[in-house]
Amino acid sequence: MLEVKQMLRQTVLQQRKLLSNTDRHTQSEQIAANLISHPIFADAKTVASYISWTTEPDTSEINLALASRGSKLLVPAGGLSPGWKTLEGNLQPPEVLVNAELIIVPALAVDYAGTRMGRGAGWYDQALVHRHPDANVIALLFEGEYLPEQLLPRESHDVPIKLVITPHQVHKADLP
Repeated sequence: MLEVKQMLRQTVLQQRKLLSNTDRHTQSEQIAANLISHPIFADAKTVASYISWTTEPDTSEINLALASRGSKLLVPAGGLSPGWKTLEGNLQPPEVLVNAELIIVPALAVDYAGTRMGRGAGWYDQALVHRHPDANVIALLFEGEYLPEQLLPRESHDVPIKLVITPHQVHKADLP
């Protein structure tokens, strides 16, 4: 199972490196527009998001929209242990995630059943333990990273993704 995930991680990371800055920017804008216009976004008062890395879909427009409308925005505090901080820099314990109605997580791929593949460090697996059971956990992906016809290996600690936002579509996971 680990070998399959590691090979897929390497493939996706290589594909992301091949994306031009223009393509990355255009797809990120489309992803942000798809999320911002979705009802799940409009209703959320407390949102956990992340500050994207250069190879990830850019979250700056999403985070700015949340901050502008007065939502409580939580982002990872950094480090190996799960913890959060507000945009003002106030540290929050991992348990604050229970207050988030919407949780935006990074991913390298997500399958149709909602199995998310991250970078393999397990930070989000640990963090998502503290979510509210009704929280909407969503992933942002570039084109081609949503896997509608493939199942990723799922482990017992994996938290399923409810929605996947891509540049051209919003995919609802086929959850049991």
